[in-house]
Amino acid sequence: MLKFIPIVIFILVFLPLPIKISLVSYDNRVYLYVFRIKFDIQKKIRKLIIYHKAKIEFQQKENLKVKVKVRNKVTDKKQRFRFSLESVKGFIRKLCNISFKPLLRLKINLNYGFNDAALTGITFGLINCISPILYRFTDIFFKVKNYEYNVKPDFNSQNFKYKIEIKSIIFVSFANVIYMAFIAWNNFVRLPKSIT
Repeated sequence: MLKFIPIVIFILVFLPLPIKISLVSYDNRVYLYVFRIKFDIQKKIRKLIIYHKAKIEFQQKENLKVKVKVRNKVTDKKQRFRFSLESVKGFIRKLCNISFKPLLRLKINLNYGFNDAALTGITFGLINCISPILYRFTDIFFKVKNYEYNVKPDFNSQNFKYKIEIKSIIFVSFANVIYMAFIAWNNFVRLPKSIT
């Protein structure tokens, strides 16, 4: 039985696991699906806004000493984390040069229409220009295995309508996550100097 433990660990670490994520938006609503679990994005955003407002009001009621401690902690974090334009560029360059990235299958379907056929035709051209930009952006973080970008304009629509469906399957392993996290840590985090 113990002989199979290294094999099981190897499979768990290096075997890519498929994660199915879908995003659907229509009628001014946005829904996120992780496998078959549905999340209402707008409700989540409203809850976050209410939480942050309550947090700000609570912080305003604290005394000056507590605020000074919080500022010191924030300053210490800023000293350790080096977020700048150069560090972001370096991180993107490193991601572009590595091949050990999660695999991605991406399919985007967009149906839309305006009450003006000319406007629908103009936006059809503009929306199709986004496709290569989006492909290049996703190719930074993933190895794109399959990419579909379908736009269907409705020139006979009587009013504005739209429906966006983004379906993706990400094949990711624990080794992928650890490797990319190491690159991010090495690029953005400044280790404290040793005291001699």
